[in-house]
Amino acid sequence: MKLEDLTSKQRAQLAKKVKTSPGVLLHLKSGFRKASADMAGKIERAARLLGWDIRRESLCEACKKCELAKAGRQQIEVVERSEKIW
Repeated sequence: MKLEDLTSKQRAQLAKKVKTSPGVLLHLKSGFRKASADMAGKIERAARLLGWDIRRESLCEACKKCELAKAGRQQIEVVERSEKIW
């Protein structure tokens, strides 16, 4: 899922969790503004609380290139695969 996939109602829910305005998320969605690594992380965590999978790498170029983010993502995927087995 990406920020672009959210409805305006879902964006409002996410904005409340992130403690920002729906307008900021609309700017990020449209590409008018770029998300900082900090904002991308906040959005990813808030989306997860809402049951959505919006990854920080889809929001921030720095996160996409970050080796630590890649390693963390691999660990998360291993845990998710093992949970499906059990």
